[in-house]
Parts: sequence; structure tokens; C-alpha cells
Amino acid sequence: MANSAKERILLIPFSGLGDLMMHLPLVTVFRQDFDVDVVIAETYESFGAFLQAHGILSRYLSCNQSKTLTGLVAKVLFMLTRIDHRAYRYILVYDRPLFTLLSSLLPSRKVIRYGLAKKTLRGPMGWSPVPKKTNQTDAVMDFARYLSYPALTQSYAFPDRVLETCRRRAQRVVEGLGTDASPARLVTIGPFANHPYKQAPLDLFQSVARHAMNLGLPVAMIGAATDRRSAEAFARRLDPPRQSRFLDLVGQLEWEETLGLLASSAVFISNDSGIMHVSLACGTSTVAFFGPTDPYALIPRGHQQLHPIFLELPCQPCWHKGPAGRFRCPDVKKACLEQIEVGAVTSLVDRLLTRRQPVGPSPSHLVEKP
Repeated sequence: MANSAKERILLIPFSGLGDLMMHLPLVTVFRQDFDVDVVIAETYESFGAFLQAHGILSRYLSCNQSKTLTGLVAKVLFMLTRIDHRAYRYILVYDRPLFTLLSSLLPSRKVIRYGLAKKTLRGPMGWSPVPKKTNQTDAVMDFARYLSYPALTQSYAFPDRVLETCRRRAQRVVEGLGTDASPARLVTIGPFANHPYKQAPLDLFQSVARHAMNLGLPVAMIGAATDRRSAEAFARRLDPPRQSRFLDLVGQLEWEETLGLLASSAVFISNDSGIMHVSLACGTSTVAFFGPTDPYALIPRGHQQLHPIFLELPCQPCWHKGPAGRFRCPDVKKACLEQIEVGAVTSLVDRLLTRRQPVGPSPSHLVEKP
């Protein structure tokens, strides 16, 4: 364990928002004894600032983390020119393409990394075998086990003190729009995905939004500023009488307001995306559409707030099973997402809204594995 005077750890996760959320339980474990700095993709710098401001991590460092050769070179240059390696007791590297380079450039006893086959961890305690894991959240905890720390087995949940602050911010946003909608009555949707292969049809989101508004519930739509044009087109396709109950907040919210809206909403509906992981960490019932990815690749099976829609087609999931480790399906308009029926989604949403049945996982929508 660390000494009473806190030393520092540097954590280098994968670049996505969901990947970052997957590492927060590890940050929580190590913050007992260390200050933990995390390298975050430039795209999510504002989210890093949010985490730092609320004391969830000690400090964030942003750099180009694109999954390209240019991104790899940028990360190496970042480590060599902007990081004082002497300031850290350990450097934890989950980003496999960076393993060999970092271990050759830095003192080997600082770096804890996976072996090439990802069956061992290598670091100051030598080589340690790594048992196969069922999900990436558990796999990240290999670093805690390696340093003899307890491994959390659940996904990250934002502290109540943080969510309470965020709820107040969200309430002020809704009131400032001149609507009488209570955030607690909102059905919130996040219809846009960064990756086209994970994008469910927008018509599906529109149908679910209309269904909620027909029930008399207001619907809020959130997303990044880069989704602004798509959001305007989405809103135009809703019937004018319903638009009074539709709040287009895409590109208009800060992270505190986004989390407050999610934490207060009755249900959140999204693709398999980073904001889905944020919603789960807010404790919100989350309906998510999964196509090429396994619902439980990152999230522990049995998560009480995750309600995945997954068709269980013979080809699912095909993530990392195609050419060059990518998708197997050549068609961006994938059957695994295009064939999701509106009725299956609205019935699940109704069940969550009425709370007439337990709000745990929905077995009929899950992929059961031996």
C-alpha cells in the first residue's frame, strides 16, 4: 500500500467516454491512498474538468487519443514532453497499442501493463497471470488486484452529493425554458451515436418520443454540439402539437446539467454510447439499443438499471470479429438495429414508467451465455 503522504498514479485508459466510465471504479479504489491523474481524450476534456471539479479524480490530462497511427504518435509525444514521469509511483496502461512503446521508454518498474496476449500483467511485482473476465469493468480491476487492492465488482455510480448539485442545475435549466415540465417526469432520449455502426434508426427514437408525449409526458433530447443539425431535423419531424412537450437540449447543456437531467429523468433511451454509461452511473433506468456489441462487454451482467434491447441474431455480436478486428457486417444499416420493433421498446418503456413490475434487468432482451 502507499505511504501516508499520498503519491501519484497515472492512469491511461482507452479513449472513449464509455471506456473512461469503465475505469472510474478503479480510480475510486486507488484514491484511498493515491492521488490519481487520468489521461482523457481531447474530445472529452470538459467531462474531465467536471470530474476534477467534483473531486472524482485528482487531475485530468487531455491529449489526442484517436485510434490511428497519428493518435498513437501523439500519445507517445504527450507522454515524453508533457508528463513528468518522476512524479508518479505507477503508470497504469490499459491502452494496448501503447504497451511496448511506453515500457521501453519509461523505467520498467513504473509501468504496469498487460502482456501481448493479455493473459498476464507486468509491473514492479513481476509477471502475474490474469484470469479471463466476463466484462471489461472487471478486467480493469486487474490493476487493483495486482497491487493487492480490493476489486470492485460493480459499475461506477456518481456520489449522491454530486448528483444533488447536478439536479439543482437541471431544474434551473428546465424552469428557464418556460415549461412546467418537472425533470422527474421527463423521458430523456440520446438518439445520436459517434459510431455509425452503433446508430439505431432515428425513426425508432421518434416513435418512442411520440409514444411518451401521447402519454402526456415531456421528452427531452440531449447530445453533443456536433449533433445540432441532426437534432433540428429530428425535431422538425415531430407533429407540431407535440413539439410543445419536446425539449431539444442538444448542444446546450454543460455536464452538470446533463447529469442532473439524467439523474432526475424517469427513463433514458439511447444507443450503445458513452452517454449510456453516464446515465447508468446516475442511477437512471436506461433502455439501450445494442447491435454489433455485446450488452455486457463493458457492463457487469445483472446491472439493475440497464435494460438492453438486443435481438439475439445469429451474427450478434460481431464487434472485433470482422476484417482487421472490426465489424463482420459490411452494411452500416445493420439488421440487428434496423429490425428492432417499436412495440417492443414502448412496452419496455411503459413497464419502467409505471413501475408495476420490478425494475431489474429484462431477461427477454438479454443474451444469456453459459
